[in-house]
Amino acid sequence: MVLANGPFTYAELGTFNQDQQNAFLQSIVESDPTNALCFDCLTPKPEWASGNHQPVSLLLFVLMRVTPVTHGAFICIRCSGTHRSLGVHLTFVQSVGLDKWKADNLMYMQLGGNDRARKFYESHGTHWKAFKPVDAK
Repeated sequence: MVLANGPFTYAELGTFNQDQQNAFLQSIVESDPTNALCFDCLTPKPEWASGNHQPVSLLLFVLMRVTPVTHGAFICIRCSGTHRSLGVHLTFVQSVGLDKWKADNLMYMQLGGNDRARKFYESHGTHWKAFKPVDAK
C-alpha cells in the first residue's frame, strides 16, 4: 500500500487502518537510512520501535543504555526485550508490522527517528554510541 506524502496530522493518523499504519511506518524507515539499523545496537532491519512519550530522566536512559521513548526510535527484537524488562512506565515498544498503533505513537514516530534521537543525545552532552548486545558473539 502506498500512502500520499506526509507529514500527516494527528487526526489523519488516527484514521489509519492496520495496512496504512504498516505502510506509514515503513515509509519512515525508508526515509532515513539510520532508521534501517537498531538505534541501540545497530542490528540491521529493526522490526520494533519505541514510540510513546513518558516523562523520564535522560540520565536514567544514559545509565541504562536504552533509547528514551520520546524519540520514536527503531530497535531490534533483542533490544526490545531490554526495553520491555524496564517496564512500560519507562519505555513502551511495539512491533512495526504486527501491532495496532495509537495516533499519538504514530505521531512520535513521524516526528522522531533514530537520527533525531542521536542528535538529542549529542545536544545534551552525551555522545551516543551503539553497544554490542551482551549475548552477541
